[in-house]
Amino acid sequence: MELINISNQKTYESEDIVKSYFLEYKLQKPEKTVFNILKDRLKDMRMLDIGIGGGRTTIHFAPLVKEYIGIDYSKNMIDACKKRFSELAEKDCLKVCDARDMTILENNYFDFILFSFNGIDYISHEDRLKVLKEIKRVSKKGGYFCFSSHNLNANLDFTVGMTLNPIKLIYRIYFYLLFKFLTRNFKRLQKTSSHLIINDGARKFRLKTYYIKPAAQINQLAALGFKDIRFYSLSDGNEIKNKSLLNTLKDSWLYY
Repeated sequence: MELINISNQKTYESEDIVKSYFLEYKLQKPEKTVFNILKDRLKDMRMLDIGIGGGRTTIHFAPLVKEYIGIDYSKNMIDACKKRFSELAEKDCLKVCDARDMTILENNYFDFILFSFNGIDYISHEDRLKVLKEIKRVSKKGGYFCFSSHNLNANLDFTVGMTLNPIKLIYRIYFYLLFKFLTRNFKRLQKTSSHLIINDGARKFRLKTYYIKPAAQINQLAALGFKDIRFYSLSDGNEIKNKSLLNTLKDSWLYY
């Protein structure tokens, strides 16, 4: 179920995907928690917002920080954001940039880096490590990095949903059966793997997604030099302080 090389960039360039991201404007519960933790310090922070998509997080953070840079490897996403946030575009704050290679950005520059909505989960394991190393490079010592990632301990599910439209119902049943086929080995591999890359049905099966166990994610971060690692529940946004719960968490994804 893991692929050595995966590329989801073409999907993120698609017109329908770009439009769908522009419908998003609310912060997720853990993002609200982090926002509240940092809100009194944002005015003094240089922020890097990675994978901004349609600007969901831009709306909330850009007006409050000392300096805001938003990047995405999808040119169409950035072009759309430039139209939406003309003032930021004029200041050259919105850039097409791949998080695996952020050489356009300075070393030790950002106080706060955000990679939200599981953006880091749509590249290979090897590329994920490259991204984390790049983030470490461009962040200031003592800076903050926040991101979300799919939880390999979660229970995968796919809801058909009832409809009186027979055509829609056929499509939903087809997608349900496709989901069952593509994830048929998930439970077996879930027990023995620290991470997996699977097609879990995201964006009508157009994306392949990286799942990792929370304990493995913490080890991955620690190995690259990240410190004071904390994690937050998607369901209520609260920090989970009891590490003994790591292997029992069923949240679809967690914030770190």
